[in-house]
Amino acid sequence: MVKNNNNNNNNKIESTQDAIESKMNMHRFLGEFEILGLSIGTVIGFSLNNLSNSMSKEIITPLIAPIFGFNSLKTFRFRIWKFDFGIGDFISEIISFFIICLFLYLVFAKFFKSFLTKVLEIKDEHEIIVEDANVKRYKNLQKLNNNQDKIINHLININNELKKPKRIIMSESDNFI
Repeated sequence: MVKNNNNNNNNKIESTQDAIESKMNMHRFLGEFEILGLSIGTVIGFSLNNLSNSMSKEIITPLIAPIFGFNSLKTFRFRIWKFDFGIGDFISEIISFFIICLFLYLVFAKFFKSFLTKVLEIKDEHEIIVEDANVKRYKNLQKLNNNQDKIINHLININNELKKPKRIIMSESDNFI
């Protein structure tokens, strides 16, 4: 009975560890491939598509239809020989496409450009600061290296002085017993 209980505890610990490892792998996957950003971008893209289609079909095409002499662009048809082409929806989709292109141009060319300019300026300032810090570090290392060289030379001189045989000059008045 005790062995079975220990076995259950081990299984629970292993399953908990597996769950934690799985969660960590999921976080790593989401962060590495920026899945959340992609999914948010996809949702915004679908919303923009729906918005532009609605704007095209409900606002712009009713303004354009009277120019062609129609009440609605959906009823706009083009006939060649025996073929009848309903191009009203196609024209509406082209208008929708241009609305999306205009929106993307405004966002990326105007807003995003100013944002990127600011980011690049900050990056340049940071690089200059880092470069200055590296120059200071390099100069400090040079000073340290010069000081070390001086100390080593001084120690070599002391060592050479100690190796020299010393002559002791004694005078006649010095008596050693």
